[in-house]
Order: sequence, then C-alpha cells, then structure tokens
Amino acid sequence: MSFTMARTLARTLLTLIATLGLAACGGETTNNNNNSNNNSTGGLKIDSFTASAASVARGGSVTLAWKVSGAASVSVSISRTPGTPVVDGANSLEGTADSGAIDEATTFQLSVTGDGKTLQSAPITVTVDAAAVTIDSFTATPNPAPTNSEVTLSWATAGADKVTVLEGTTELFSSTTEVASGTFNVTVTQAAQTYTLRAENAVASTTRMVTVTTEREGAINTFIVSPSAFTGASADVTLTFAAVGARFSLTGNGQAVDGYTGQAAGNLTVTVIETTVFEFTAEGAGHTERRQATVAQAVMEVEPNDDRATATAITGGGALGSIATISDTDFFSFTVPAGGNVFADITNGAGGCDFDSGLALWDATGSEPLVESISGGVSDCARIDPKHDSGAANLPAGTYFISVGTLTEPGDYSLVVLVGSPGCGNEILETGEQCDDGNTTSGDSCSATCEAESQGAVSGIGQTQTFSGSIVPANRVDYYQVTLPAVGFIRATTGVPVVGQCAGEADTVVRLFDAGFEELAVADDTSDSACGELNPLFYQVTALEAGTYWVSVESFAGDQSIAAYQVEFETYPAGCGNGWPEAGEQCDDGNTTDGDGCSAQCTVESTGGISGTGGTVTVTVPPPGAMPVYVDITVLGGQSIAVTTSDGQGGCAAPTLMLLVNQANTIQYGLVAGNGSCPFIDPAVHPWATNLPAGGLRLGLIAEPNTSGGQVQVDVVITSAVCGNGLLEDNAGEQCDDGGTVPGDGCDATCHFDGSISVEMEPNDSTSQAVPLGVTVGGAAVTFNGDIRPVADHDYYAFTIPSGQTASLVAFTYPTLGDPASCDFNKDTYLELRDGTGALVAENDDDSSRNGFCSRLDATEDMAAANLTAGTYYVVVRDADDTAAFNDYFLSVELVP
Repeated sequence: MSFTMARTLARTLLTLIATLGLAACGGETTNNNNNSNNNSTGGLKIDSFTASAASVARGGSVTLAWKVSGAASVSVSISRTPGTPVVDGANSLEGTADSGAIDEATTFQLSVTGDGKTLQSAPITVTVDAAAVTIDSFTATPNPAPTNSEVTLSWATAGADKVTVLEGTTELFSSTTEVASGTFNVTVTQAAQTYTLRAENAVASTTRMVTVTTEREGAINTFIVSPSAFTGASADVTLTFAAVGARFSLTGNGQAVDGYTGQAAGNLTVTVIETTVFEFTAEGAGHTERRQATVAQAVMEVEPNDDRATATAITGGGALGSIATISDTDFFSFTVPAGGNVFADITNGAGGCDFDSGLALWDATGSEPLVESISGGVSDCARIDPKHDSGAANLPAGTYFISVGTLTEPGDYSLVVLVGSPGCGNEILETGEQCDDGNTTSGDSCSATCEAESQGAVSGIGQTQTFSGSIVPANRVDYYQVTLPAVGFIRATTGVPVVGQCAGEADTVVRLFDAGFEELAVADDTSDSACGELNPLFYQVTALEAGTYWVSVESFAGDQSIAAYQVEFETYPAGCGNGWPEAGEQCDDGNTTDGDGCSAQCTVESTGGISGTGGTVTVTVPPPGAMPVYVDITVLGGQSIAVTTSDGQGGCAAPTLMLLVNQANTIQYGLVAGNGSCPFIDPAVHPWATNLPAGGLRLGLIAEPNTSGGQVQVDVVITSAVCGNGLLEDNAGEQCDDGGTVPGDGCDATCHFDGSISVEMEPNDSTSQAVPLGVTVGGAAVTFNGDIRPVADHDYYAFTIPSGQTASLVAFTYPTLGDPASCDFNKDTYLELRDGTGALVAENDDDSSRNGFCSRLDATEDMAAANLTAGTYYVVVRDADDTAAFNDYFLSVELVP
C-alpha cells in the first residue's frame, strides 16, 4: 500500500471514529445499576460500581463510576463487551469514565487489583432503546454576541436520523448527514433570539433551545490623560474617555480610580503624586479592549543633551523638552534591571502630536539603535512598545538611552519612559516564557506560569488529526503538541468554522516552534484564503528531527475574536516520495514512480532539449496538481530567451503556466501565466529572461487551475548578448550598456566604463581591505560601480583628508548609469561614514530629497558629515537591512572644502 493510500485510509478511519465518538457524548444522568461487591479479601473492597443509565439511545453513552477501599494503591480496569476496555490500569480509588458510543447491548465489568489480590464486580449491562433520541448539547458561540454578527450553533445528538434548526416556526437548516454532530451559522439582529434544535428518527423526536443575547462589542474610541507629564510633588490630571460595550472599568497603577462610577464616556480629574499608568477597559459581546494612558513625573531637558555622553537622566518616568531645529536630537538616560523592558511614548502633553517625531532606544555602546520608531502612538506620534518591539524587551541590566528627534519640523514634547521588570502576565514574551497572554490564569492555553497548555496532541508519523477551538478573547493563542518519533514533516491547516472554509473576515496565523519554543516557521495567508496553513512546501520548513514540537493558532494581529475554528494536523515521513522537496531533491511529486516528470530518485525528468539559436518541441502539459513537464535549454553567458506557446496551427493550446529555473531546480528566474490564453516569455517584458548565466536551464509547463492540460507546441528563440542593446549583460562580460556604442558618455563602444567610473574590487569588506576612492579636497567627484553580493556584503571605500585641511562629505548612491537622480526600490542601499578607527560618524538610509530607497550623506542630511578634520575615513555601502543582494549600484563621492 502506498503512503498516499495509507494516509487516505487513515483519514477515513479517523473521521469515522471521530463521528462515532461525537455521537456518543452525554445522555440523561440517572443512578440505577448500583453494583457493589463486599466479598473482600484482607480489606480490599469494591464499594460501588455504577452506570448513569440502564438504557441509552443508539450511539449514546453512559458514565461509569467506581469507588474502592481497603488498599493503599490499586490498579483499576473496566472491560467492555463488545468493545475495547474503557479503563485499563487506572490507579485511582475513586473515579469516573465515559463508556464511549453504545450501539447495541453492552456489558461492563470492574476489576480491581491491590495488595496482591484481585476482585471483580458483578457485570452491568446497558441496553439500547432503538426509539430513543437525545440531544446531548446545543450551544451558541459567542453568546452574548455583537448585534448583526455571525453566531455558530453547535450540537451533538444520539439516536437521531435527522436534525433541524428552527427560529420560531421557520426552518433554517435541516440535515440527515450532520446528525451526530454539526454546526450552522446564524446572524443575530435582535436583543434576544431563540433557536430550536429538533432531533428525530422514525418513531421519536426531541428538542432543545438556546437563546442568543446581543450587546455592543467592547471598543474604546478615546482615552487620553492630560497633561501626560508633570514636575513637582503632585498634579491634577484630566482623564477623557469614550467607549462602547456592556461593562467598563478604570484603574491607576492597578487600583480602582476614585470617583469613577462605570460610565462609558466622560471626563474625570484626579490628583497624582507619582508616575501613574491608567488603564481603561471596555467589555462586551465576548470582546474586551484595554487601553493605557500614562502621566509621568518628569524632569526638564538640560541642554546640551545631543548624544549619550551628555544625556539628561530620567528619574521619575518622563521628561519635558523641545526640539529646537530639524537637526536637533535630545538624549535621555535611565537604568534597566536584568531582563527588563522599555516603553517610550512621545506626545504634546495634551493627548495630541504636534510634529512628526522619531524615537530610538540605545544601549551604552552600540553604534546602531536597538529600536527605532516614527509612529504607533497617539495621533501617530512615535512609540516604542516592548509588546511589539522585541528589541525593547529582555534587556541585559545596565544604562540605556532614548533619543528624540523630528522628521519635518521642531516643537515641544512630553516624553514618557516606563521601565518594566520581567514577569509572567505582562503580555511580553520574555526569557524562560513559552507564552504570555497578559494574565496569570491557567486553563486559557497559557498557564499561570506562562507555560503553553496543549489543546490537543498528535503523536507519530503518517497521522491525520483535527481539533476544534475558538479564539476568544481576540488575543488568545491556542497551542498544540506534535511528537515525531523519526525525521518528518508537520502540516497544519486551519479553517473557520471548519477546515476547508474561511468564513467572514477570519484571518488566522499558524506558527511552528521546537521543544525550546524557538520559532521555526510562521504561516499567515495562503494563496486563496486568509486562514493560515503551515505547509512545508510553501514555508520552506526543512525536515524536522525526531522530537516534540509546538504549533500555535491565533488571529492576525491578535485583534479579532474567532468563535469557532478547526486545525487539521498531518505528519509525513522524510524522504523521496513524501510530496515535500527536501535538501538534495530537485522535485517530489508524492511518489517514487519514473516517467511522470519527477523520477523515483526525485530528480526532474525533461522532455526534449534546445540549444544554439533555439528550436521547437511539442510537449503534453499535465493537469494542475501534477509535476510540470520540463524542457531543457542550454545558453551561453549573457544570452536571452524568448518563448511562445501554441497549438502549432496559429491558435492557442491548453492554457498553461510557464516557469524558468536552473537545471538543479534551485534558482527560479520567473513565472508567467497565460490567464486563459497563450503564455509567452519576452526579454523586453521579462527582464529575468535576459543576461542568463552560461549553462543549462529548464522550462517547466503545467496547466492553469481549473483546466485539464493537453498538447502544446513550444517555440524557443535564443539571442546572444550584444553591446549597445540597452541590456546590461554582465554574464557576457559587459560592465555597462547605455543603448549605444558612442564613447565619452561613461560607457565605451565595448560596453565597459570609459575611465570616468571605477569598479569596486573585492574583497573590500573591512577597513583593512577598503578600496581607495582617489577623491581630493576640492577636486571633482569620483564614481564607483559595485555589487552588494552576497547577502550582508559591506563594501568599504577609503579617503584621506590631508593635515591642515577640513572638508565636508557629499556621498550618494544611485542605480542607473548616467542618471544620478535615479532611484530604484530593488536596490535599497545604506551609507555609513566611519573614522580611522572604524567608529561610526554618520549614516543614512533613504535620501529624503529623492523620496526613494537610495542613500545620501552630506551636511544637509547630517551635520556629522560636515567639517571633517584631517585623517582617514571610510564610506561603507550595504543593503539597508542586510537581507538582500543586488548588482550595479553607483557611488558618487566628493570632498567639499
């Protein structure tokens, strides 16, 4: 049996078992069938063994209860005939167990072993009443619910052949398949709506009702404290608040605020004598929103405080200051305990924002800030929040600094800086914590000690298992445990309310963690759904070693309640044929069969080969979901390819997708779709089809979604690199190509720089390897061409200001030869100026004058680049985030006296 067949069979069996188990829930509780055996030996005694009912509806269940005495420890078992044991080796003197679904007369017997002796109870037989129908549960989630919102009705029944959902006498839903268990969504529009579930078979029926009440969902519109900072021993501050919901509360530093009477909106004046964090809470319809506003006991800024060495010390939680000019930056210092966190917020002190502010958090020695922010606070003022900014949490003990600046204009400001100690329940994930949901309550998926509480467990390879849950409140995160006994893969698919659906505006996120809770992968939206799917194919999860893993399910941004969701887990073995391409595999189509595009060794199988100036090949394009058919293409360095598809008679063949990759299937050049017509690759339209590296390529073809594939004629034209065509074909040895062969414009007739531009020489990754710029004070600007490759490449260029001279630096990057004003978001550079020791002097990410991603250093951007004294300096070019590589940036450097 293939693994796919086994997985399908296992899925079917598990579904059948789950259906029977759900049908077995509950039953009316009675207390007949009392059964005791007092014929003990040496004190061991069965005090009682009972079943909650003598007869159940078909598919119903009973609760079995036992009580034994006379032994210090026991082993308890309950057999079931027919069926498997209900309890096998329990060590409790007293307990209960669910019998599981009962479809025919079933006998249960208790067996107890203790002190070397064994006793058995008299058997209990539970019969089936073929005519009985029971409704074990009928619930609505959420309840209460927001007006005009969707509510999920869920039920579990036994003995029924049909279920019907009614509102009054109006039938809303009826099913003969979703009988033992099921769900149906309704929209509530009134203050109270009652729904009835009727369960029936040929001879009997029963009903149960549930009433859904509505209320306003908790939401806060306004919460402001003014002023937000004060000097002196005390101050009167005004709290302004406005919210909707059902219940409201207001606290200051965790204590109820005197004078607040639970109103939704208003103004309240209170006296504060210390830095106080006020929290306003609005609850309603299963949703709670909390918002904080802080009034800080502040110090006044003391100038000069333009760097860390002259920073003003914060002693009470805040500061009052002023940005005098656009280049002014104010620094403040404070102390953080080991593992602590920092919250910083800037306003105008009255609940508003007067200028585009910027905040940065620094440690005592680093050349770059730990966190930078220009938004997120009141009226989009700058804010640093350790709940979202990981660089502001889990800090080593020491002195830290906050810098305040402006992006557009000067102004006065009120700064709040709160330093928190580590601790479970602050909603900040700290060292040693697996989770932190903002409370210390167990049973909500995150325990009182901030350890994940598993909502379900999966163990083994080749398993398929589905769990149901809800994300209520909106910031809840559910955790599931998956154990792999051998190397394998984990797939987790979410759906709302069930897998296969993503109802309403549901947006789930799935994360994968190892046993130490290091995040391995995160999955947000799939290609056709906002419900997250942790798919090894899409999220590049390498084969996982044997061990225990955790998977979390949450709502996107933690701001949306989800009444009901499902998550389906599937575990797969590692190796060729599992459907997931792994290291060393070019493909994996889920089998080990040759001749289907992916060989038994998981290498790509090609159809035909094209080289030289091109050629034609006819292929049979497979349907969606199969392995693509591949055509091998051989090119010389710098060449381009053009591809057209047809039916060979001037018309369009089967709608296809085309993918161009290298022969190792490790580099993807581009993907094109015909969107119902003939797809094509044109170097003028698809730049990735130009300047190709020498060697083998593969052109993959597969049918578009909702089509069946078929025979397609593929025509390939291979064009050699030519100087003067406007395409930079550096794989053919070109340094430039300005679209002509006229010298004197920076690019000569052989497509090389004509001397006015120099080329970076690698390695130049440090001060000791720096490329000399050759720029002189008062001389002409020099221009260098370079590449940021590989990722995290830093290119160093050196210049020297002679003794007795000073100069201001003008340095900027641009992407297009001959166009210094150009800027391209695909080449996001970062410029640094460092002194002779390598220490950072000035830096720039984006050049504000071009509103782009290129960088610029000069006195108008940073005064630190002005009036440089004699000595050696270094200009460093890198990618802004050190996460990308790119070719051909241009660096212009000039020293102005």
